[in-house]
Amino acid sequence: NTSTGTTNLTSALGDVTVAGSSAIFGATPTVTAGDDVRIAIEGDKGPLDVTAGGDIRVDVIGETGPASLTVGVITTTNGNVFLNAPDGVEGDDSNSCVEGNLIQILTINGSVGTSTLPLAINSDVNETGGLAIRAEGNIFVTEKAGDLKLAQPTEWATPLASIESTDDGTITLRTTDGSIVDA
Repeated sequence: NTSTGTTNLTSALGDVTVAGSSAIFGATPTVTAGDDVRIAIEGDKGPLDVTAGGDIRVDVIGETGPASLTVGVITTTNGNVFLNAPDGVEGDDSNSCVEGNLIQILTINGSVGTSTLPLAINSDVNETGGLAIRAEGNIFVTEKAGDLKLAQPTEWATPLASIESTDDGTITLRTTDGSIVDA
């Protein structure tokens, strides 16, 4: 448990996994894995950077503050991404991005992105994925490459839509060089 400083977790050929009820507290880690990443981190402690070859799952908890996630660069070359941040997900700056095949984001008390800094994504990298989001508040997302495919959520029960604001928030989806299509 570090309140400041740097935490790096690296497994060049394997997984990085925080098992069971364990979590990383304090400074948000930088994580690199040749395969899967499955971590739980304390929210609101700085931007998260993850590079993986397989699936990425991030669960955010709030021990002393909000369980929100600030995205640095979260990218997988051959997997899916699931971000579970109860109090919201936003980018750190204009270089922030979430990249993967099927990207799913769940935030039961917060928003995703902002009107001035939409969360940048690059989804469907293996051409079998897309994007699914359930948030209580507003959703602002920009697909950086190609079409934005709206995917069937698999990480939460009783999805009503691919992109859902449970409290009638504003939903703004954009693409920079493609269309918005049903996956």
